[in-house]
Amino acid sequence: MTTEILVQICYDGQGRCCGTQVLFNVLGGAFAGCHRALVERGFATRARGYLLVHNHPSGRALPSSQDIGATRAIVAVSGAVGFEVGDHLIVAGRDAVSMRRLGALRARPRHTGDK
Repeated sequence: MTTEILVQICYDGQGRCCGTQVLFNVLGGAFAGCHRALVERGFATRARGYLLVHNHPSGRALPSSQDIGATRAIVAVSGAVGFEVGDHLIVAGRDAVSMRRLGALRARPRHTGDK
């Protein structure tokens, strides 16, 4: 597969799957509309949160700086409206990497200015 896809797996308060969606070509620059689609699906399924999974056609399962930045933005937007992002997995061939385990899932801290 040469196209990056993002899969959203929504889960309820008991951790049960309550919905999914597949978004094509969202991580290579057309990412702005992705936040809204993820949040809308979360509301539509009455989810508590969601897992994200996307592939790397390059064959390397390590997150790029763009992956990390985009994921942190999703975590921030999702958290602002009450959803948790349980993890973001990157899959390449037979390998998979958890961004949560790498510590890359945190939203960026807000600057509060010098005090």
